Amino acid sequence: MNTFWIFVCSHGFVLTGRVVGESYDAMTYAVEDAQIVVRWGTTKGIGELREGRKPETRTDWAGSILLERSQVIFRFEIPKAL
Repeated sequence: MNTFWIFVCSHGFVLTGRVVGESYDAMTYAVEDAQIVVRWGTTKGIGELREGRKPETRTDWAGSILLERSQVIFRFEIPKAL
């Protein structure tokens, strides 16, 4: 699966990455190419990132992670990696 997602999580964390087919269990997402969004860099809200990275967007590389589904408030698809 090559779809990239933005995950808005509890405690104010925002992550992006590709969900891969094999999760650790039914309670997690296995995410590859994960990045933590440090600064959105948008003027009209996080939804602007659907159009791609903005000049002011800042991310930290996280690599491959397991994300607990219970920590995800909502997620949305983006056309490519930030």
